[in-house]
Amino acid sequence: MKNRVMDKREILTCKLCNQSFDELSELDSHIKLHKIKKESYYRKYYPRNDLFTGDPISFTNSEFYLTSLFNNKNSLKAYFKNNNSAENTSICLRLIKARMNFKKLNYIPCQVEARSLVLPAVSTMLGLFDYEEKLIDFGLKKKLKYDGFDIKKFPVGVPESIVIDTREKKPLTLKTQTETIKLDHGDYATSTDSKFCIERKSLTDLVSTISGGYDRFLRELDGAKKEKKKIVVLVEDKITNCLAFNKIPYYARMIKAQPSFIFHRIRHILQNYKDVQFLFIDGRKEAARFVEFLLVYGNKVAKYDLQYLYDTKQLRLI
Repeated sequence: MKNRVMDKREILTCKLCNQSFDELSELDSHIKLHKIKKESYYRKYYPRNDLFTGDPISFTNSEFYLTSLFNNKNSLKAYFKNNNSAENTSICLRLIKARMNFKKLNYIPCQVEARSLVLPAVSTMLGLFDYEEKLIDFGLKKKLKYDGFDIKKFPVGVPESIVIDTREKKPLTLKTQTETIKLDHGDYATSTDSKFCIERKSLTDLVSTISGGYDRFLRELDGAKKEKKKIVVLVEDKITNCLAFNKIPYYARMIKAQPSFIFHRIRHILQNYKDVQFLFIDGRKEAARFVEFLLVYGNKVAKYDLQYLYDTKQLRLI
């Protein structure tokens, strides 16, 4: 049966010699010994087609090929538009189960994860079924909240003062009184010992950090984890631009990395650091407002999926 959700153990047994492996990358390396291309191997033994167009699933890599039911978001959206909620719910669960087959998922995927994959947005899945309850049944842990947010409970305000890290090269223009002091974690906080901080990134900063500076960034997150700090990585560009920066001439000339690589690592961070989330917003002016807003309410707001709230216009500031 094409496009079925396959058992990982089945996939990780070579069809040519019956040797078994623990990871997909090990099987990928082994296939080369048989002098056959990975794409040819997987297409022969696991034929898969886009559920909407009927076209073969693109072979960008073995993981995408084996876990995808659609070639892109447009195809997925068109399929969902033409089917009922029961069928669409089934597809959502198949996609998540397929991903769980090959990735160590600890937490229920958040909005940033879903938007960076060929998955429906979390906001779509919440409208189809009990997203959190169903994925808890799958064995995933709850990391963020989706229900009960009311912006009226969090009126726009500014903290008494903000500490800006000495290494922040392009400080935001804030209404609040600021002081420049070296922070152990993040770029903005209400004090040097605050348990909540914000790491500001431009798109180019983000790519640089997640590519060449990745190991250092993980060490910083490990340090924050030990001190039980919550971190919001605030990116001053819309997620749609960040997911397609290779198609924007200005960024394409400067950045060698691909969006798929950057978001693969972002998803790794989101699945391995409970108190870290990313929020992509529209520009520096909005970033300044969100820094002040988030530093006022800190942990009370950061327990929600901020990207979900932002995308669904529940987190629009006056």
